[in-house]
Amino acid sequence: MNQLKNHPKLFQFFGLLVVFALLCLFIAPSDSNVLWRFPSLIAGLPYLINDSVEYLMFDWWPIQVYDPEIEEFEEKPLLQQVTRAISASILFVIGLIREIILGGVKTIVTFTSWDFVSENKWARWPALPWTVVASGAILLGYKLQGKGLAMLAGFSTIYIAVFGQWEPSMQTLS
Repeated sequence: MNQLKNHPKLFQFFGLLVVFALLCLFIAPSDSNVLWRFPSLIAGLPYLINDSVEYLMFDWWPIQVYDPEIEEFEEKPLLQQVTRAISASILFVIGLIREIILGGVKTIVTFTSWDFVSENKWARWPALPWTVVASGAILLGYKLQGKGLAMLAGFSTIYIAVFGQWEPSMQTLS
């Protein structure tokens, strides 16, 4: 009885769940009832949404965009160009984090070019050692939640490193 006084919402939730399950079990749906089938007034709504999104993505507000492959301007919809710019920005951030964590020649090439790397032998950026990443995860876990999260972060990063899955997991993390 004390539990009922301490957690009335929990018991109310489970009571309503049982009532719902019983109603679903004992009441059979009727095809003639409008509540059991999709109302015919809004049956065309999915098609309307699809057509609207297709219009926005492929036809709405055309702008002139230079295409370097054919060296001419083309008309492309504004929303498509905006979404591609957002996608390219997110991809750049993902590549940046990946290259910082994994390191190596690809990091320098990302910011310069292969010519720069081949001309300058000093242009090497080693990957962060797993001990540094594990320590960072432990410190971040301790700062965010305390000893428990710090131990979880430490054990998980050490486990990943010991079993040889460091590079794939860092690619996934980035």
